[in-house]
Amino acid sequence: MTLGVGLAIYYSKKYDLYEKIKHIGESDIQQVELYCGSPFLKKWNTSDYIEEIKKIKEELNTQDLNSSVHSPHYDLNISTWNSGVRKVVLEEIKKTFKAANLIGSNLVVVHPGYVPSRKFSREKALQKMIDNLRELVDVAENFDIMIGLENLSRHSKALGVLPRELNMVLDEVDSKNLGITFDVAHANTISSMSPVEYIQEIGDRIIHVHLSDNRGEDEHLPIGVGDIDFRDVLAELKKFDYSGDYIIEGWLPRQDYKDFFVKKSYKIIKNHLKNI
Repeated sequence: MTLGVGLAIYYSKKYDLYEKIKHIGESDIQQVELYCGSPFLKKWNTSDYIEEIKKIKEELNTQDLNSSVHSPHYDLNISTWNSGVRKVVLEEIKKTFKAANLIGSNLVVVHPGYVPSRKFSREKALQKMIDNLRELVDVAENFDIMIGLENLSRHSKALGVLPRELNMVLDEVDSKNLGITFDVAHANTISSMSPVEYIQEIGDRIIHVHLSDNRGEDEHLPIGVGDIDFRDVLAELKKFDYSGDYIIEGWLPRQDYKDFFVKKSYKIIKNHLKNI
């Protein structure tokens, strides 16, 4: 188990990825989550992206940091009904598997899709996602990579919001290389259950955890700013013998606040993990 931070939290117009990795390496943080795709990686959409990934690997090795990888999801829908879009989506995620393999990571976070329109069938969109995940797990197995399918926040068109839907997808795909990335803040947007109750329904399938706070809305606030009881959440994960990584996420508009809140969030979670 390691406690890390998602590099996307630091993104800004003046974002220097290598400088930030070096800065993190000089702290107590043990791991980073690399967000693939543009604009987080400058060369992702070029033929030179492999050279960029190799350079990132060198910096991670220099700083002795572990890593996980988040696949692109902006503008992409793994449940799309459009065959042309489907090809692009799968190519982007498979490209992420290759990037993860190059930097030595064995876990890639993938977002579920969404129903393209409320006029369309939710069941058909789910089946599209299941079919696409079956293709993806075959590639993941070749790279010895685990896919962490992330629970999404409450939205009428989003898939993978409730535990029963995630469990159904994992049952249908039926692969040892597919598990769940549990996003605590996303779970806290579900009014019918708490994050602890959410864990009780998927706990033995969680392979990765994202940590951020909110007040029941789709926000990713620093730990302690929202109303989530993280001690109870971490204690519940411990009951399921969770031994994977914890990644602090978030979004902060002002660059001068980022380090302060990351350090504060890290300290709170580290203390909880020590005392549960």
